[in-house]
Amino acid sequence: MFRCGVLLLLLGASLTLASVTAFAELAPSAAAFDRLADQLDSNELVPADMAETNRLLAQLHALLPAGDARRDRVYRALYCEMAFSSNDRAGLAYASSALADATHAGDIHAQIDFHFCRGQYQALTTTSDDALVDYNAGLALARQVNDVERIGDGLTLRGTVESLQGDQARALVDFLEANRSYANAGKNILAEGNLLDIASAYRRLGEYDKARTYLEQSRAWAEQRHDNGSLIQVHLELGYLDDEGGKSGTAILELKQALTLARQMSERQSAATALLGLAEVYNGQRQYQPAIDALTQAGVAFASVSDQSSTAMLHLQYGIAHAGMGQHKLALTDYAAAEAGMAADKNIRYLAQLYAARARSDYALGLLQATVEDLQRTINANAELDLMARRQETILLSYQFDTARRDLENRRLAADAALGKEQIDSLEQVRRWQRLALLLGGVLTLLLAWLALRQIQHLRHYKRMAMTDVLTGVANRRGIERVLAQEVQRAHEDGHELSLLHLDVDDFKQINDSHGHQLGDWALLRIVAACKEALRQFDQLGRWGGDEFYVVLPNTGAEASVLVAERLRSNVEALDLEDICPQLRVSVSVGISRIRPGETSADAMIRRADVALYRAKHGGNNRVESEP
Repeated sequence: MFRCGVLLLLLGASLTLASVTAFAELAPSAAAFDRLADQLDSNELVPADMAETNRLLAQLHALLPAGDARRDRVYRALYCEMAFSSNDRAGLAYASSALADATHAGDIHAQIDFHFCRGQYQALTTTSDDALVDYNAGLALARQVNDVERIGDGLTLRGTVESLQGDQARALVDFLEANRSYANAGKNILAEGNLLDIASAYRRLGEYDKARTYLEQSRAWAEQRHDNGSLIQVHLELGYLDDEGGKSGTAILELKQALTLARQMSERQSAATALLGLAEVYNGQRQYQPAIDALTQAGVAFASVSDQSSTAMLHLQYGIAHAGMGQHKLALTDYAAAEAGMAADKNIRYLAQLYAARARSDYALGLLQATVEDLQRTINANAELDLMARRQETILLSYQFDTARRDLENRRLAADAALGKEQIDSLEQVRRWQRLALLLGGVLTLLLAWLALRQIQHLRHYKRMAMTDVLTGVANRRGIERVLAQEVQRAHEDGHELSLLHLDVDDFKQINDSHGHQLGDWALLRIVAACKEALRQFDQLGRWGGDEFYVVLPNTGAEASVLVAERLRSNVEALDLEDICPQLRVSVSVGISRIRPGETSADAMIRRADVALYRAKHGGNNRVESEP
């Protein structure tokens, strides 16, 4: 009996001690609160799903010391970021209210957090520009108090918006600077997580190998930490990357993996994003009904969390699918809705896609004026994208140069500090830095030489563009005149033979008048391709203007020039243009001239070729005539 009583007393004491220990762990404690808050803020703790998220937030709230207003704002900042994944509008309202309270209290760190939180919900419910306002405001405050971790957060968030808006160079600069800030703050986990954003920017720049390297590194990191949220983003980015690289099969597999994970975690927003990505791939494969089904599910999922950020892309993909199914009027309605959202977000890349898609529907409905206008919009948007690409290249080069200069300055400052501490080694240190300065001077000289070389290459590129016909890609009038003049001079000096062909597309005006200028342009492209197949490696084809072309045939006499001309004529006559316009047939007439002894000007050859072409036309078209 005594032993039993002792055992019962010991058991009761143990249960009481366990209860006291458990209560102590959940009792309010500033140190325990700070530790858990820091783990959540720095992503050391990654909730597996919303249930675990809610449990951790409840645990954090239980540790909050009573009456501690500052820590209460820390808790509210984490709650703002983590608790509203299913209701973006509620998150926006919560962030706005909490920001007002933090501002009234004069708590700058809390103001930074709530600006960043509100910006994330602005991006999802209003516009990207609204989000940038909050991100820049928070970033300015973080720099004011030199909070390096929050500076990194602000740069990452701002870079995400810049990347979505197409400004990849500025985004990359922000992401790389964010990693510097995280490294200075000792937040390696945040720095590793930022690699996913860097990969996304490289993908949008078209640097696919770099993007895949970063994504594989992010995948390994996320799997090691069992971070399913980051894994979803990795699968999404790999899906986009494979789709842009023409690997639609693997793209679908990656996007479906993202969708499965998102549904397991009850992440409706990520699931909606994966469905939207699948719809885009299906549209690219012309599987329009699966695309419609995926878009319907995505729209429901986005609406369930009040996410408006992807509404324009939903409309664009609906339009592409409806157009593919022959429902062009419905597609135009979709495109109009998409245009409004994309214009508000200033997304030139998506607008270029939209205008090109809408031009096809305009043309299918016989809206020729609208077709021309949308084609012009497409050209303007692509020109703006080219300008942005050149500007982004300049920004990246400038950033690399500034980074190298900053690193050099840091090294110099470190050297000065070392010199102050180690007077004995001062002379040696000076020599070392002199050698380094010479080396860096050489590197900078090489860099400037490389930049000069790039500028020369750009000038050559622009010069080639000035000599190239925009539509067909062959030489334009200026270009072919220059080639002919050079060949005439060479033939005169070396005594070589030289022939000139003048091609004209028969009844081309009738094609334009009957079928429209766009179809005429497509026909010209096919004609040029057929002519290239018939020409030899050293022959030069150029567009004189409209439907007229010249071909310069170096080292080519009378018989050979006729053979080449006949080959050109028969190749064009054999063209199958059923995919452009049923029953459409095209032909060309060709006039031939040859250089005469003593000729040093191309003008006479051009006039004789014109006369021969006139005879071919007068003789009934689809003919070859030589000068007498």
